[in-house]
Amino acid sequence: MRINEVMVIDDSGYREGALKEVFSDQFGKTKSLSLADIVIRKMMEDVSLRINFLATFNQPDFEDVCRKRMVEILC
Repeated sequence: MRINEVMVIDDSGYREGALKEVFSDQFGKTKSLSLADIVIRKMMEDVSLRINFLATFNQPDFEDVCRKRMVEILC
């Protein structure tokens, strides 16, 4: 992977929604996620972002959203 092929995406627009999700009544009922993982998932769900792959050590927490968006997971 060449560095010029990687773009860092600002996550500030996703943080507030993720924090609200952590404090919602539904949090943790289906999956236990960290605040950072929720921010990443919200970014992955945003169809306006072009995401080709996700590098993570925690594949199970992202499999569903990556499959839906056809994003390759690099472990």
